[in-house]
Amino acid sequence: MFGNVREPGAPVWYICWPKANNRGRDDKLADHPKTVRIREDVLEAAITDFYAERVFGRSRIALLTAELASYDDRATQERAAERSRLVDAVRAPAGIGPAAYRLGANTDWARPGWVNGWSVMGGGRGG
Repeated sequence: MFGNVREPGAPVWYICWPKANNRGRDDKLADHPKTVRIREDVLEAAITDFYAERVFGRSRIALLTAELASYDDRATQERAAERSRLVDAVRAPAGIGPAAYRLGANTDWARPGWVNGWSVMGGGRGG
């Protein structure tokens, strides 16, 4: 969005004109109107009300809690499962058990494949 003043003393209008910024990417703008215009005083009042109620208002914690409860965290859970699957896939060929990779395990991070001076690859005690 950008501001636009047509004549001195006239209200400022903010304009969203997506075609100017996204030439050749019409698929991203299929549901967007060609142009959106909103007067600055209307936009300023809406933003002021939002901050007064949602950010600094007395009921901000209750509003935030209700909003967060409505979010779907399925994507986060899917990313965590995929990350776990990939880590397991990397560990399996090397015969490395999950205990060696837990946070806080005594792993020699400077030498991958070593835990407490022992090779988890089956090579015995290292120096």
